[in-house]
Amino acid sequence: MRKLSSLTGIRAVAALWVVLFHLRYLFSFGIFNLIIDKGYLGVDFFFVLSGFVQAFTYADRIEGFADLLRFIVRRFGRLAPVHLAAFLLLLRFEAVKLVALRTGAAEPGTIGTACSRFRKSRGRCRGNG
Repeated sequence: MRKLSSLTGIRAVAALWVVLFHLRYLFSFGIFNLIIDKGYLGVDFFFVLSGFVQAFTYADRIEGFADLLRFIVRRFGRLAPVHLAAFLLLLRFEAVKLVALRTGAAEPGTIGTACSRFRKSRGRCRGNG
C-alpha cells in the first residue's frame, strides 16, 4: 500500500485550524484571529486532501466492482460507529436541554448559543452577542 506521509502533517494543520475556529469564542488569538476566523475552510481542505490521499493509496487495489464494494463496506464499518457515538452524545445533550427548558431551569435562547448569559457575565463574548 502506498502512503503519502508528507501530507499527514498538512492534514493535521487543517484539523487544528478547525478546532481553533470552534474555540474562537472562548479564547482570543490576537492577530491570528484573522486566520482563525476562516477556519471553516480547513474542513474543505481536509476533505479534499483526504480524498486525494485515499485515491492515491487505494488506486492500485481497486480493480473492479467487487473491490470497490468491499472498500465501501469496510469504510462504512470504520466510520459508522463514530457517527453513531456522536449522534447518541448529541441526543443526550439535546435531552438535557429539553428538560432544562421544560422545567424552567433555563430560558430559551440561553442554552447552546455562542454567547450565553454565563459567557456574557464573564466578558467572553465577541461582537454584539
